Amino acid sequence: MNVKFPIPCITEKFVDDIVFRCGGRRPTQKEKSNETIKNADYLFDNAIAELKIIEEEGLEKEERQSNIANIFKEIYPQADFVNIAQALEDTTVKRKYLGIIEKPIRKVIRKASKQLKSTSSFLGWEDPEKIIIVVNNGFSSIQPEDFEEICLKSSSNDTKQIDSIVIVTLRVIGNGFDTMTFINTKALKVNETKQSSLSEELRAGAITKYAEAMTFMMQNQIEASNSPDKAKYIEDILFKKHGITFVLPAPYLPNSMFEK
Repeated sequence: MNVKFPIPCITEKFVDDIVFRCGGRRPTQKEKSNETIKNADYLFDNAIAELKIIEEEGLEKEERQSNIANIFKEIYPQADFVNIAQALEDTTVKRKYLGIIEKPIRKVIRKASKQLKSTSSFLGWEDPEKIIIVVNNGFSSIQPEDFEEICLKSSSNDTKQIDSIVIVTLRVIGNGFDTMTFINTKALKVNETKQSSLSEELRAGAITKYAEAMTFMMQNQIEASNSPDKAKYIEDILFKKHGITFVLPAPYLPNSMFEK
């Protein structure tokens, strides 16, 4: 038996609903810049927010696998098999690993920062609060707390353009029979001079909205199964480089039929 419940993922429409509930809106056509840099996604009374949704798994990229394999080859020259999760228990190894795997996240933050700056300048608003909303639907090779730290560190390098960052990470694990869904949320202040509660309202709104989505899924299994907006289950990541087999195993979930 291999049962996979149609767990809802977090879409742009999902975030739209959260923003609208918190008093935000999409910019009108007149409020959009025609410059090379796109405008930000949402406007509030005195705030601008940009949404970034990360769907792909960073460790599945060939170049990243090669760079990570080079690190482990130096650390474990005699190994023919490396369990990445176990290796990352060493803080030195973890630091080197994150230095490679974090690059696409940092790129997303930089792009969002430019969009916030462009929109603020185009609108001529005087010192609006600038917020990035980051949704992590698929980057499971980084733990939620590390993902949050990377986002905060990247945002802190550009405090002139980023005041707050709201992070929502969705993780779904299964064993063929059982399924567990975890949603981690954080509202992080980058610029402490901004005292608005908007980022916290958005974070809390994500929790409420996701609870509603899960309730709908449980009550409407057929419709949920037919929806294209289903979350990915975390699976083992396996690749071979330099004659070494590397594996990042999916989190273990005991089978409730056989294990107590």
